[in-house]
Amino acid sequence: MRISGAPALRDPERWQRARDVLHEAMQLDGDERSDFLDSQCAGDPLLRAELNELLAAEGELGSSFLEEPAIASIDQNRTFEGVPVPH
Repeated sequence: MRISGAPALRDPERWQRARDVLHEAMQLDGDERSDFLDSQCAGDPLLRAELNELLAAEGELGSSFLEEPAIASIDQNRTFEGVPVPH
């Protein structure tokens, strides 16, 4: 589910909270994860939707996409997957 323009993670304090919850949730599986998110996002469906989206992306791409800065993917020739990256 994509919530276009949702303000859920625009506020730095909310983002920090979301990041903390996301990190904890990534350590859990299945029902434990769902129960944890239910308790942490109670009354905040926008936050839950954003976290679900991030967790789904993590599942598709692997856990490293949240742990490694994107800039680390740029090689010494200033390209990303063969495409020049502007300076």
